[in-house]
Amino acid sequence: MKHKRILIVVALSIVVLAEAAVKFRKTAAQPKQSVQQVQAIPEFEVYRQLFHHNVTMKHKADELEKQGKDGKFLREFYKRQAKLTDDEANVFDDIASKCDEEVARQDAMAKAIIDKQLVKNGNGKLAKGDRPSEPPPELRTLWDERNAIVMRYRYGLEAAFGASEFKRFSDYVNQDVMARMSNQPPSQPHPTPMGLKRGPRVITGPTAKPEER
Repeated sequence: MKHKRILIVVALSIVVLAEAAVKFRKTAAQPKQSVQQVQAIPEFEVYRQLFHHNVTMKHKADELEKQGKDGKFLREFYKRQAKLTDDEANVFDDIASKCDEEVARQDAMAKAIIDKQLVKNGNGKLAKGDRPSEPPPELRTLWDERNAIVMRYRYGLEAAFGASEFKRFSDYVNQDVMARMSNQPPSQPHPTPMGLKRGPRVITGPTAKPEER
């Protein structure tokens, strides 16, 4: 009997993610997107990836410095790119770190629910014609809470910077980060840290299809 290997994690992720995927490529040859395309990217996704990418580079800088190498280029990436003062860079690092930790806890709770649901659905193997059970409503709640967490830290950054300085910072995000995001299918259903030259990656939804077996 033929079996369909259903990607349950992807199916469940649809509940907690939107429908498109965008990838940031900071290269001179990459054309900027239209205003409509930029505005289609949720703000919580942009700041989630911005904060996560900053934390990822800090960790990489730590690793380099433990090896006796210079990690300053990574450690001060956004300070340099966004032209932040020492105080602003420290605030940004602190907020990014706290947001990343809180979102990680939220994602861990969602993963536990997804893993439990995966077992109920035969670990992704269903007989032909069978359908996976509906995703638990708790996932939607966790996703909404996750987005609220990111936005709370985004507004915290605005309060710490002040209106005029945050306006300058958000202009940098809009022009230098968001404007170079392009629509591309995701390689996996979860946001992942990107290399330095590529910047943050924003994934708002999986497009993977069930595989025939």
